[in-house]
Amino acid sequence: MGLTHHDRNTSAPNGVADDMHIVERGTGVPVVFLHGFSVDHRIMLPLDPAFAGGAWRRLYVDMPGFGHSPRGDVSSTDELVEAVDSGLTDLLGGESFVLVGNSYGGMVSRIIAGRRPQQVIGLATIFGLVVPDLAARDVPAHVVRRSDPSAVALAGASDYTDLAVIQSPQTAQGFLDYIQPGLQAADPEAVEMLSAAYAPTIEPGRYAGPSLFVTGRQDSVVGYRDTMASLENYPAATLAVLDGVGHNGHLEAPALVHALLTDWLERVLAP
Repeated sequence: MGLTHHDRNTSAPNGVADDMHIVERGTGVPVVFLHGFSVDHRIMLPLDPAFAGGAWRRLYVDMPGFGHSPRGDVSSTDELVEAVDSGLTDLLGGESFVLVGNSYGGMVSRIIAGRRPQQVIGLATIFGLVVPDLAARDVPAHVVRRSDPSAVALAGASDYTDLAVIQSPQTAQGFLDYIQPGLQAADPEAVEMLSAAYAPTIEPGRYAGPSLFVTGRQDSVVGYRDTMASLENYPAATLAVLDGVGHNGHLEAPALVHALLTDWLERVLAP
């Protein structure tokens, strides 16, 4: 199925963001995908098969300063949350929707779900960030479970070798297709400014809707224990700790991640 690109003009308060770029697939209940830091919507596209068989309108967002979306006046995570939240109001009005966040986008998704507990009918984070302060995160050391020099040569970037737990031609190609383009497209000024104001002052709050938190036992970026510690705020949550995958585990164990998403979507639609 081909991509259809839409540049949606969103009006955020005080000119926080001029517009956000969205890639849209399918029709039905909206699903909003929010990517991680320094990448863009493309990192979320490998999740699409879990949604393609149902009536889901998939909205892959480039958040301000990343991918094809200009930074506008966004200079902190707080302002980015406000821009995305306002943009979703312009895009969806009062329509119910589902949120899927990856890494940094997982933190943003938690905040928005806590703000809109009646409108957000499901929340999933895929290797999502819980503790913004890098020094305070409970993370394991990076390990490589499967090494493959040919995969390392194919990827040709330390961004791959620094995070890959499973080195293979498939994960290397996934890096080239879905991660590297976003890293190259990011606005350096936005990355610098957001890095300096990375921790939000907005608390995620409680969210009681159907939730899924996919974590990696070998995720050396955000870990899994911090997600476990947050579960009291999510009484309808499934937590999956996947062994043998790192921070980009949806590329390393796609079938398992898709199965978990399918189970979660069934809970979202359950009466």
